[in-house]
Amino acid sequence: MSLEDRDWWREAQKERDRNGARATRSVPHATRTSNGLTRGLKWGPVGILAFWLVVMGLLYVAMNHYLKPKPVIVSESGDLIIPRAKDG
Repeated sequence: MSLEDRDWWREAQKERDRNGARATRSVPHATRTSNGLTRGLKWGPVGILAFWLVVMGLLYVAMNHYLKPKPVIVSESGDLIIPRAKDG
């Protein structure tokens, strides 16, 4: 790598940094909070957590309903009928 190539690379990096800094300032909705995160990055994980908690809650309720044991039945003759389990 020659000296000219290295200088060209550094100048290109500086120009990119200058252009990138202007682009982030021109976006009004990307305001940063006190800890340096944008609002989307700050509250995004909370939304993901809420979504998965709702999904897991629905699965819990569905499995609880599906796996609920059938009630014991007493026939007219007084026999106690216990239904078989689902696994045989």
